[in-house]
Amino acid sequence: MTDAVDWDEVDKRLPTAQVPKEKARRDELFAEMDSSGNHFITITEAQNGLPHLLERTDRKHHEAAAYLVPCKDLKLAVKAAFGVARKVAPCKGKTKKAKSNHDTCVDRREFHALLVAFRAYVELMVLFEQADQDGSQGMLNWKEVQKCIPLLEKWSIKAKEAKNKFPDDWTPSMSFQQFADWCISRRFGHLELELDENDAEESIKYEAGSGTFEMLQAFQEWDVDGSGTISADELADVLLSLDPTFTKEDALKLFAAADMNKDGAIDYAEFMRWVAK
Repeated sequence: MTDAVDWDEVDKRLPTAQVPKEKARRDELFAEMDSSGNHFITITEAQNGLPHLLERTDRKHHEAAAYLVPCKDLKLAVKAAFGVARKVAPCKGKTKKAKSNHDTCVDRREFHALLVAFRAYVELMVLFEQADQDGSQGMLNWKEVQKCIPLLEKWSIKAKEAKNKFPDDWTPSMSFQQFADWCISRRFGHLELELDENDAEESIKYEAGSGTFEMLQAFQEWDVDGSGTISADELADVLLSLDPTFTKEDALKLFAAADMNKDGAIDYAEFMRWVAK
């Protein structure tokens, strides 16, 4: 069952937040998967690397891979994710080799997109395998999907619409890729995939923490002059310390959003509301 999976643990294994700490982890993972050292990841390297991120820690050394999700093989999820991530970034260069790499590989800029897509397709693979009970070698029929309609409601799919996707009740006619594309198009239209760049707001809110104590501690640390408020300059200093590629303009935009009463300073109540927003 998809609800029996510890998705919080899955998310911890797949660093997708657009913040400096998780970007650094993505740098490490990309280097580990790039076995050829050419700054690109092939489908084979992705097939070898991505499933390892979701292996259970209690697996014995001699045992076949056992994952945090109830799937024996994650290669179809990797293949689907790779297919949508490999052209997120524009091509670098005009040579045949550059165009070939762009068409067949994922570069460092696209690695975030690969992880985001992999997470989505893994969830759909769990649902697909739960539905595929008749041993039809990875194809669903209507009767199998009908049993999963309550789970498909999360993906904005209703029974009548689903039934129309099949020629009859029992003919296996929907592959995993077709199933995944259908679910994603109904729920999202398409996956929102971005280049791997830190996001200023996400970075500073991540650094502030999510608990009351963490946020209080961050507020006190960032209020360098002890005035009981955070100034625009203090917020800018924090942001630039997280990632020097951020700009003063980035900080001013965040400050304007957090300074809700527009008095030129962020007090603790404003800070709490803004971070939690």
